[in-house]
This record gives sequence, C-alpha cells and structure tokens, in this order.
Amino acid sequence: MSITKPKPKGPTRPTTQPRLPGGGQEQQSQVRRTAPVTKSGSVQANKSPAPRADTKLERVIAMLRSPKGVTLDQLVNATEWQRHTVRGAISGAIKKKLGLNVISEARDGKRTYRIGR
Repeated sequence: MSITKPKPKGPTRPTTQPRLPGGGQEQQSQVRRTAPVTKSGSVQANKSPAPRADTKLERVIAMLRSPKGVTLDQLVNATEWQRHTVRGAISGAIKKKLGLNVISEARDGKRTYRIGR
C-alpha cells in the first residue's frame, strides 16, 4: 500500500518579482554587447582567445612546447605559482580556452607535460 501526498494548491513559488538592487522596482537597463570596432569603423571578427605576450601563461606555453616536455616543478619555479595553480592553468586556460592538446606522461618517475600535435 503506497501513501501519496496530496499536491499543494496554488503556486509553489512566490509570484512577486525579486527586488532590484537599490530598492527600486524600475527596469534594469539591458547591456548590449557588440563586436569590437576598429578605427576605420569596420567590425572585427571574434578571434580565438590568445594569451598576451610576456605573461606567466605565455611562459608556461613556451615551456610546454619543448619536445621533451617539462615537469610540474619546473613550471612552478618559472611562474612562482603554486602547484595547483599551474595544473589549473594547464587544464583551464591552455586546454579548454586555447584548445591546445597537452600530453601528460610519466618519465623516470616524474610527470612531464608537453603540447602535442
């Protein structure tokens, strides 16, 4: 024998609109995002994101491009980041955002990372 609860009558969520910051109920302005415009007035195409030159992330990418690869300790020393920050940069910024293929291998008991083709 199964006992079912009766369905509640009326709305289950509040019907009032949430309060806006500042206490007023006026409409929030909609921010319209557009593509960047060049000096000549033409619209720039959206490029894939790339790191700026002379940054720690660019330094990590340059080190990962070596054919032998680079260890996590070498990346930590070069960037002065913590280990979890370097691993996060590899998985987030380099793999996901930039779409580079980072290969992780165990060599001589040490983990090495490199950018593959």
